[in-house]
This record gives sequence, C-alpha cells and structure tokens, in this order.
Amino acid sequence: KSHLAEPIRTGLSYSIPHGWPSNRKSAHALTETGHKDLQTAMDWLLSHPADEGPSPAANASGEILVDHPEGEVTEATAQSLKCNECQKLFKSVEYAEAHASRTGHTDFAESTEAIKPLTEEEKVQKLTELKERMAQKKQERLAREAVETREREKARREMGKNVSQTREQLEDQQILRAVEEKKREKQEERLARLRIKKKIEQDKLERAAKRAAEQAARSGQPPAASESPNKKVLSASEVAQTATVATSGYEQARIQIRPTSGPAFTHTFGADDKFQTVLDYVREQLQTDSFQLQRTFPREPLDGSKAGMTLRELKLVPSAALALIG
Repeated sequence: KSHLAEPIRTGLSYSIPHGWPSNRKSAHALTETGHKDLQTAMDWLLSHPADEGPSPAANASGEILVDHPEGEVTEATAQSLKCNECQKLFKSVEYAEAHASRTGHTDFAESTEAIKPLTEEEKVQKLTELKERMAQKKQERLAREAVETREREKARREMGKNVSQTREQLEDQQILRAVEEKKREKQEERLARLRIKKKIEQDKLERAAKRAAEQAARSGQPPAASESPNKKVLSASEVAQTATVATSGYEQARIQIRPTSGPAFTHTFGADDKFQTVLDYVREQLQTDSFQLQRTFPREPLDGSKAGMTLRELKLVPSAALALIG
C-alpha cells in the first residue's frame, strides 16, 4: 500500500485549495480513508474542512516531520525556492524567475528553509542599495541620452552644411548660366549688326551701280566700271564664315517665342535639331496649326520650307528671338 500512497498524496496536495497545509492535511486525509484513492481522500477533506489532523513533530535538527502509515516519514511543506548557484532564497516562483532572467541562473530547488523577515537595519540597507542602483541607472540613461543628443545634433549640422553647400553650388551654376546666356545674346546681336551693315553696304553699291548705268544709258555712253562683284561675294562670304565660327562652339539653341499679345515663352533645343522641332513645340504650346514664326532681327519669315534645316544652319544658335504671328 505504501507504493500507492505517494502518488495519491501528491495528487491530493495539488488538488486542495491554496492556503491549506497540503502535506499534513493530505496525509491525515489518506490515513482517515485508509489510503484508498484520491477521490475518497478529497471527499473526506470536503466533509471535514476544520479537521487539521495531529500537530507535526520535529526531529533533532529542527525539521518538521509528518508521520505516515506503515512508518513513512516525509519532510514538511517547502517554504521557499533556492538558487543552488548563489544560495539565495525566494518566496515565490515569480521572484525566482525574475532572478533567473537577471542573472542567467537555472539551477533552482524547493527548500524547507523559511525566508526570514528583514530587520530594520537590513531594510535600510536594502533601500539604500536600491536607491544607489536606481541612481546609477539614471546616470547611465542620462549619459546615453547625452551621447544620442550630440550625435543627432552633429547629424543635423552636417545635413544643414550639405544643404547649404548644395544651395551655393546651384546658385553658382545659375550665375554661370546667366553670364553665359548674356554672352551669347551679345554675340548674336553683334553678328546681327554685322550682317545688317554688310547688307546696307551691298545695297548702296547696287544702287550706285544702277544709277550709273541709268545715267550712261541716257547720255549714250558705256557704263563706267563698277565695283568688282568679287568684293560683294567676299563680303557675304565673310559674314557667313564669321557666323559659322561664332556658332560652332555651341551645342544648344535658346529660342524665345514672342507672341503679339501675352507673355513670351522660351525653350532650349539642340543646336543641330531641325527647325521642325521648333514648329512642333510651338504647335504643342498653342494647340493650333494656324501660326507663323518670323525672325525679329533682321525680319525674315521662317515657315515650313525651312523645317528640314538645322537651327545652326538658320543662325539661331546660341540664342534667337522669333515673333509669333497668327
């Protein structure tokens, strides 16, 4: 019967309500019911809630013992949990788990040794130690936060510095582009004035030659020798050569379209783009095919007949202004 008593007593100890003296009361219930089974012992406990059984005896070492049938003797109820690695006692599983989580200790066992209440001096010491640990953790947290704050400030300043440098670079690039654009416009104006001057000189020569021929015809005399035509051809050649040299170093053409009413709009094309590209761009902006472009200086219509010519060939490089008619 003794080999069946321990499983029954163990099951009974886990079954009785919390707060009952499990080992002593379960042993008494088993004794009263003749160690029959768990259900019989439970029924006896429920019908005798006030019966605590005989008081436990103590052995020579002071350990509380409980007598069982047929001479069995067992230890009293465990009073605490003990960490076998550091010998600390804990009054509950929760405290033991917290200790294991903090220290990594894993060797725990039940102990009959009760946790002694702290004396006033021990309480003061524990409180002091707790305050010191809290103060240390606070200092560590403040130091960590200070480092993080410095790192964030450093990153913010670095980002601000990069943004400032980028802004300055963009401003410098814009200034350079504006200066370059101004130089191109001045170059175009100079070339236009040169073409007009050559054209005026040529017209003067032609008119002078025409007047001389008319006078000779009226007087019946042969016309006087006029200026060599080679001079005229050379002048036109010089103009074309000057314009070609002036535009050969540019890869873009900045075209400004000036309507008769409303604001002008500007777009940059490739220097070797066809003039058809400009026509398509204006058509897209106006959403109509009814328009005509004209060079403003000197005045020259630019229609579909020149669509296959490049902007460089039309002397629209590096920049030009076209009047929008229609």
